[in-house]
Amino acid sequence: MNRSEERILQRTHKAGVKFAKKEGHIPTRDELLELKIQVVSNPVRWLCFGGSVMCGIAAWFLSAQDNTSAASALAVVSFIFLIFSIVGIRRTLETLADQASYELVDAAFELIGGAVGSIFD
Repeated sequence: MNRSEERILQRTHKAGVKFAKKEGHIPTRDELLELKIQVVSNPVRWLCFGGSVMCGIAAWFLSAQDNTSAASALAVVSFIFLIFSIVGIRRTLETLADQASYELVDAAFELIGGAVGSIFD
C-alpha cells in the first residue's frame, strides 16, 4: 500500500467511526462506499488560505490606488482560494476505490469494523 492509499485509509477510518457513532451501528459496505473523504491534504489547504490572505491584501492595496478592475479580480481569486481552503475536495470512497483498488475498501471495512465493533459490544 502506498502513502496516498494509507492516507485515504486513515481518513476513511476517521469518517467511518464518526458515521458509526452518529448512526449507532457499524456501517455496511454500501454505506462505507458512500462516505465522503477529504482528498486534499491539510498543508495544501493552508497554502490556499495563505494565498487567499495575500490576494485579499493585494486587492485592498490596489483598491486604495483606484485600480478597481484588478482589485476586483484579486478579490474574486481571494474568495475562491478561501472557499477551497475551507471546503477542500471531498470524494466518495467508491470513486476513490475505482481509482485505486478495492483492496483499500476491504482494509478500511475491516479497520472500521474492528474499531467500532468494540464500542457497540
